[in-house]
Amino acid sequence: MGQRPGAQEAQPSKPSPEELAAQVRQSLAQAKTAMDGGKYDDAIVGYRKALQLDPNNSTAREGLARAQKAKAAEDALR
Repeated sequence: MGQRPGAQEAQPSKPSPEELAAQVRQSLAQAKTAMDGGKYDDAIVGYRKALQLDPNNSTAREGLARAQKAKAAEDALR
């Protein structure tokens, strides 16, 4: 079966609000686990990912700030 001229390739579908919320929760959980384990770089990545998915997420913003502060304090001791 041929495509119509000008037809676009199939693009990945945008996640539903429920899927997006689940991805945010997963990123936050991973970031918290990393934070609790003192893995501040991993926590920062997780919180940033959550913010990419939901830029208005206050938990992710606050977690990112805490993780960055903890990393800065740890780096200052080295």
